[in-house]
Amino acid sequence: MSDILTRLEAWANPDGEPFERDAYEAAQALRELKKRYEHLVCYSQRADPTHRHIKRGTEYRVVGVSKLQTSQPIEEGTEIVHYVGVDKQSWSRPASEFNDGRFEILVDRYLPETM
Repeated sequence: MSDILTRLEAWANPDGEPFERDAYEAAQALRELKKRYEHLVCYSQRADPTHRHIKRGTEYRVVGVSKLQTSQPIEEGTEIVHYVGVDKQSWSRPASEFNDGRFEILVDRYLPETM
């Protein structure tokens, strides 16, 4: 989308000529929109850890909670926590195990209330 905004801005003022008032205000609004979009993209790509494994001390980021459908020895509909280590390795474990004390919360403001 950033590329689209850049092209739109270039289209709005192709010759670098001074804008008339309405066009100038529109260009200012477009630049502000582009700046805010880039800030959101940057923020969404953050990967700060949210939990630390007590025994190993390794840090992870919880990326979601889902329900699992499987034929393995786990009940259908069991909540599973998906998390990613600082080494980018993804892991999943039943929420009951994840929440049994083997992890401590580092950041709790973005976690769902069920965590």
